[in-house]
Amino acid sequence: MTVSPSLSASEYALDDVETFLRNVIAPQAQTLDQDSAALAAALKALGDRHLLALRVPRELGGRGLTGTDYWQFQAAMTRVSGSLAFLQTQHQSAASFIAGGHNAPLKARLVDMASGTMLVGVGFSHLRRAGAPCLIAEPTAGGSYRLHGTIPWATGWQIFEDLVVGASLADGQSLLALIPFRSLQQEDSRLDYSEPMPLAAMQTTHTVSLQLQHWQVSPEQVIDLKPEGWLTVADRRNVLKSTSLVLGCAQAAVDLMAHGVQTRGWTALAEPQQRLERAVQDCRRQVLDALTHSSLGFEAQVALRGTAIALCGRCVQGAIAMASGGANAMSHPAQRIYRESLVFTVAGQTAEVRHATLQALSQNLPGWRDTEWPAP
Repeated sequence: MTVSPSLSASEYALDDVETFLRNVIAPQAQTLDQDSAALAAALKALGDRHLLALRVPRELGGRGLTGTDYWQFQAAMTRVSGSLAFLQTQHQSAASFIAGGHNAPLKARLVDMASGTMLVGVGFSHLRRAGAPCLIAEPTAGGSYRLHGTIPWATGWQIFEDLVVGASLADGQSLLALIPFRSLQQEDSRLDYSEPMPLAAMQTTHTVSLQLQHWQVSPEQVIDLKPEGWLTVADRRNVLKSTSLVLGCAQAAVDLMAHGVQTRGWTALAEPQQRLERAVQDCRRQVLDALTHSSLGFEAQVALRGTAIALCGRCVQGAIAMASGGANAMSHPAQRIYRESLVFTVAGQTAEVRHATLQALSQNLPGWRDTEWPAP
């Protein structure tokens, strides 16, 4: 990873971060996948280094990273631990929402979020769902709101203290507000959380669902009001952002393959491993070029994301093949990376991304002729 000029005077430049990840986080990657307490401690270690509000402007207490700097940080993080990468991404997103909102007292807390003394998750992906809203916000007197409904997915139960949630208003707008991330009961309202879901991947990040009954949100907890269709616009604008997670996972897989070649003397496998690694690096260059110059149209960007996801699948399959039966053990890194790739394949998925992923996966199949699929 190259050092960003924008961070050259910082206490921790990106090359220092990479050293920390390699020396401190990477050796405990398997533990972080299985032990929630260890994962929470690793998150705290990021906070101790003020790495938890990277996109927040410097004047608000963050690092003010550019989009490409942040992309490289996320890729480096995912390369060593997908669970930690996924967990801290929730907090980074919450910090960005608060920084971009209109609540000055909450913005003053961003310094605490940067250091991890205030830990916040997010629960807004349900806003992408078609049909009746999962969570409804009703305006009440004095700028307050009442929330009623469900949040199907929220990560970081018993790790994060608060949650930035998205709720739908009758006029099509979305409310972003801060609520406690714990079960509570007020006079006429309830906030209940499920037990952590028994998921195949990243169980230690503690993903739960929420039930809200007439939960009151005061003006002090309101972060922002977003116009109708804002999330669709954001998804299109940021379609390549999550490729950092996908390609970080792909790099982890080719790293594991390279280790197998070196330690087992399987020189015949070096050439296919190197081909996959060159493909990952080439895809990485294309993504960073697109993020830097932003001249690539949306259709080309979403196709590039599908390509990255398909390539990650190939790399992970290669790591599994090289590990043989050992990859079926929960203690094997190939198994961990395999499950991490599942999460990164579907994270932030839209109809366009799903279409691009399946199209990329179905190319160059034996006995089939490649054709363009109709757009969704």
